[in-house]
Amino acid sequence: MFGSLIDNMEADVDALVDLVRAAEGEDLVRDEAADVLVRLERQRERLEATIGGLVSDLDAREFHRGDAAYSMANWLASRTGQFRNHVGARVNLAVKLRSMPATMAALVAGELTHDHASVLSRALLARTADAFERDETMLVETARKLTADQLTRVIELWLRYHDPDGPEPRVEGEDDRFFVSQTLDGRLKGNFDLGGDLAVLVKTVIDELVAQLLRRDKTNRKADPTDPGLDQLPSQRRARALGELCERAAAANDNPAKRQPLITLHTTVQTLAGTGQLDDWMLEIEQAWTAAIPTSELHLWSCDCWISQIIIRGRDGEPLDAGREHRVASRAMRRALVARDGACCAVPGCDRPVGWCDAHHIIYWEHGGPTALDNLVFLCRWHHRHAHTGHLTVQLINGRPRFTNRDGHVLVDPRAGTDPPRPPDPPGDPPWARAA
Repeated sequence: MFGSLIDNMEADVDALVDLVRAAEGEDLVRDEAADVLVRLERQRERLEATIGGLVSDLDAREFHRGDAAYSMANWLASRTGQFRNHVGARVNLAVKLRSMPATMAALVAGELTHDHASVLSRALLARTADAFERDETMLVETARKLTADQLTRVIELWLRYHDPDGPEPRVEGEDDRFFVSQTLDGRLKGNFDLGGDLAVLVKTVIDELVAQLLRRDKTNRKADPTDPGLDQLPSQRRARALGELCERAAAANDNPAKRQPLITLHTTVQTLAGTGQLDDWMLEIEQAWTAAIPTSELHLWSCDCWISQIIIRGRDGEPLDAGREHRVASRAMRRALVARDGACCAVPGCDRPVGWCDAHHIIYWEHGGPTALDNLVFLCRWHHRHAHTGHLTVQLINGRPRFTNRDGHVLVDPRAGTDPPRPPDPPGDPPWARAA
């Protein structure tokens, strides 16, 4: 039924792909290139609308059950390799468009995008079905003149008028979701769907932390023109804000676990004796963490953590010795660091309190650097990472840390113009000092 048409379409797409690739690197007329791009986008939307119509039709016939699939979204994701949640959103919209004839017609004609349709679909609720059926043509006509962002505001106002009371009250948090999973390379991915007071709280806190980070990035840029923080995307800064939230919670006095991570390095007797291969212990780390730990991360984490030594004999995995657990920097050392450098990250201009900082070994622990006052300095996680990547170099000059960026410039506090004076001795242990 569709065979010859699909064959012709595939041939036309092949020809178009070849034409676009042939034009890469050529001097194109700006107006012509812009027109081609917009027209291609319009045809893509039309094709996607057509695919959506076929998907919704097959879904209504429960086509997926013939292959024992739980849903049409699962069936399509397994056949195409797409993300399940992306396919699910497309299928849900396609199903809803069966009750939105004017919107579907505008989509197929290339007059609206799927973003427009998604926004319009928010107005179609069980409580607003009659009003939407009456006003759909008017809403579609309005959508043709607006961007999807602008249309969102229109639909919000329409819902306020036609659904002033909103949905029936539900148990607080009943609809809130937070999904997170670990990828094969050790990264965390997820999404969340929050509403009500929780949504307001999370957004307010994240927005405030992002504003603080932006101000700090501006200060860091004044102290170090090579600092990359100010060049980050908003999404990157929000990720840092989430990490800072976790750091603050982990360093809180009422957190019984505190923040010190336990790192156990699995190795073999042969490796310790110098007769083994580096891959021996890397394999153990991969098995323990499900992903290889980069050497740079291992250096960073092992700067300020509990260390436990366990020696494993050969391939049978039998423990031969368990070393004594000890803390890298003692309570007395931390107090002395505060007295020497102040109660913040030691990098000039940084205001992160030491409760959120790591005790960094100037000469790395694994390179023989001692856990001693003249080899330690408090660094926030941002500057700690820069020190381990070579972006910052730290030296003790006359008992005080001096930082040099990758361009060879010595950093100074932008608020004072010179290195900050040595602070007075604290009256007692700071609230963020951790017990040894």
